[in-house]
Amino acid sequence: MSDSIQQVISDALEFLKHRGSERGLMLLKEEATGQFVVRGAFGMDAGVLAAQRPVALLLEKARHNGCSLVVLDADQDPAFEGIRELLDFRSAVCIPILRSPDQVIGVLYGDSEAGSGVFCYPDLMEAEGLCADLAARLEATGRSPVPRPEPRTRRRAPVLAAVAVFLVVVPLVWGAARSSAPRRTPTPVPARGQVTLETAGPVAVAESFLRQIRVRNLTGAHALLSYRIQEELPLAPFEARANRWLVSESHRWELQYRKVRLEGQGEIFARIVVEPRDPGGQVWRWKLAQQSDGWRIDEMNGAPLEDSP
Repeated sequence: MSDSIQQVISDALEFLKHRGSERGLMLLKEEATGQFVVRGAFGMDAGVLAAQRPVALLLEKARHNGCSLVVLDADQDPAFEGIRELLDFRSAVCIPILRSPDQVIGVLYGDSEAGSGVFCYPDLMEAEGLCADLAARLEATGRSPVPRPEPRTRRRAPVLAAVAVFLVVVPLVWGAARSSAPRRTPTPVPARGQVTLETAGPVAVAESFLRQIRVRNLTGAHALLSYRIQEELPLAPFEARANRWLVSESHRWELQYRKVRLEGQGEIFARIVVEPRDPGGQVWRWKLAQQSDGWRIDEMNGAPLEDSP
């Protein structure tokens, strides 16, 4: 039995929730008008979320350029210069749903205010794979009319409208939609832009690797190793060594506080230092190699992996 469009939308939003999204939405292009319309959302009123300027900025890039975007730390991202006071998230992912390389039929967006790095490089790759599957499923439905998201229990005026309208709306006074509590001061980190498969630098890749280990997405972590290491250490033994290392509560605790620092970078190699919180702890030193599809970890002197038996 073929999917209904509502089932496709539900699966897409569930994917975001399981990856740490606190808010999310899905846009679909209406065949009759060519406009992109919010067809599913969670975490906030769909109209308010899509009209928020930083969110609209990402939606527009995905919609017009067909490019995938991940924001590691919005508080330090130069893309939001001048509208930083409107930010209500720290990390976000925004993926176009493509019928063909130059034809966008939808956009999937999720974000979180929990902290920087909630979404990172492996999440981007996984989300792109999901959206490729969503595109095929949407086409199989025949693109029949899509039901609107169910309203919340409290009464409010209808807010679902075309994103084409949202993108030109005067910015909302965001204080009413946000918590009255003052926004926390972000922990200073090196400035980073939106990271795509083409632009992710060695530091972003190393940070992504650490995060995937923290959340036990070991398949995602393994994908960030160079092809040479993947051949020498296939996924199954990699997972076994990582899981043995993660058994230790002290290992899991200290992994939360490790920081990545770039020690040196050339055209095809980069040296990364992964520093512990404790000055007396072991410093990990990694070498990353520039491969055909981006930077990958090629050598690890110290890693969140149990030594081979």
